[in-house]
Amino acid sequence: MVKGTKKSPSTKHRNYSESLAHFRSGCYSLVIILPKKKWIRIGSLGKICFPQGTYLYTGSAMNSLRGRLSRHLNNRPKRSHWHIDYLLQCPEAHVKEVLIYAPTWRECDLNQRISRLPGAQAIMRGFGSSDCTRGCPAHLYYFSKNSPLRKVWMVPENSRVRFLFKV
Repeated sequence: MVKGTKKSPSTKHRNYSESLAHFRSGCYSLVIILPKKKWIRIGSLGKICFPQGTYLYTGSAMNSLRGRLSRHLNNRPKRSHWHIDYLLQCPEAHVKEVLIYAPTWRECDLNQRISRLPGAQAIMRGFGSSDCTRGCPAHLYYFSKNSPLRKVWMVPENSRVRFLFKV
């Protein structure tokens, strides 16, 4: 959330806008919570039932990482451009955490790492991966509420995560 909105992030940095000012480009993951099952139409991919649980979406922004994340975290109505926009416009879905990775990481490499986590399920083929050249089935992975995701977590001590903040 941007400073001045109802919810302010509890992060290493107080002001979200300032904390991202020096991140011009890069890859990120959104940790999205969906507290109950929801049917959502995802553009031309169609309508699908999203089960209750946690989702990890991996994306990249090569021109303005700050702008892309602001778009994802902004609750104002907007025209859906990316698949993730449809999911995030669901009132029940909320971004809990954002991970920003070192510039050496590439979106598909991160996504493939996430796909190997215990319990990871690509529930909608093609979600977020329409421009993927590495054969990723999707760039959104689902973890049930009983998944060991929190125990395994994807950020080991020696990882190249540059920045983590909770929303």
